[in-house]
Amino acid sequence: MKHHILPKCYLNGFTDPDVEPGREPHVYIATPTATDWRRRSPKNVAAKTEYYSFENEAGERDLTVEEMLSLVESSFARRMREFIEPRRDLDDDAKIELALFMAMMFVRVPAVHENLARFEVDHATKILQMEHAIFKKDPSAFTAFKKRHLEENGLDLESLSPDDFDPKNYELSVDHGGTVTMAFSIVTDISPIICAMNWRFFIAKPPDYFITSDYPLALINPKVRHPGLAQEHVELSLPLSRSVALFATWNAEPRRTWFDANTRQVRAMNLRTATYARDLYVGPKPDFPGEPEVRAKLAHRARRTVSAQAGPWE
Repeated sequence: MKHHILPKCYLNGFTDPDVEPGREPHVYIATPTATDWRRRSPKNVAAKTEYYSFENEAGERDLTVEEMLSLVESSFARRMREFIEPRRDLDDDAKIELALFMAMMFVRVPAVHENLARFEVDHATKILQMEHAIFKKDPSAFTAFKKRHLEENGLDLESLSPDDFDPKNYELSVDHGGTVTMAFSIVTDISPIICAMNWRFFIAKPPDYFITSDYPLALINPKVRHPGLAQEHVELSLPLSRSVALFATWNAEPRRTWFDANTRQVRAMNLRTATYARDLYVGPKPDFPGEPEVRAKLAHRARRTVSAQAGPWE
């Protein structure tokens, strides 16, 4: 079963507004391996087979994450209809549900899971390197290590040697299901933080449109290299549709919530959306504010692509 990395209900907000009568709605996508903008139905964009379902200990498919995403996406679609599209100020419940959707958009993308998996592998590698060095240098430490595990855990490690702890002898990897579950475990921690920030909504007018990507939620702090949600000067942005983008900060609460965006502001938002994008850009038109810069980034990414094979979204 195909699971959408970007929700279909979300992608529907980025379809071409000028689709011909009787034709299926479409978006335009570009990737490093196919940099020309081309039409795709939202149902065929950013989907991976069984990405959010895993085999549990009983050998059955665990659909917990996928079912949770389905509930949050339904709430998002409803709140878009009730508040965002008619430009109504949010009530508390709507803001809580949209904050939960944004937290999900942060943790659901493969780039986050790849970073987590890389961290776990690096951490395990360093532990093995340290143990290998200690055991090689001090055989008594290795003897004490084996004795402790036999007494505390009943594990007989007598057949092992210090070289069995050398990470060069292994290809370390982490379980995909465990990594995704770890990512989603922080949702309940970060969604209240996002909810507490001061939100603004920017409205784009044709022919200027917002775009999205395979990593659309941008967290940027102009004063530090590594941004965090609780930092005083951090800025969070997420395009909600081709016409609406959310911008949140800890600055003083604005006197109003809704702002008409000019071409310069739409371009700036689109470049923010492109900041962390890896392999997929999605827009309602092949021409939009910031498109030359996005195309340059695609070309740079394409030059770094080792293989000419199709990318993960093709």
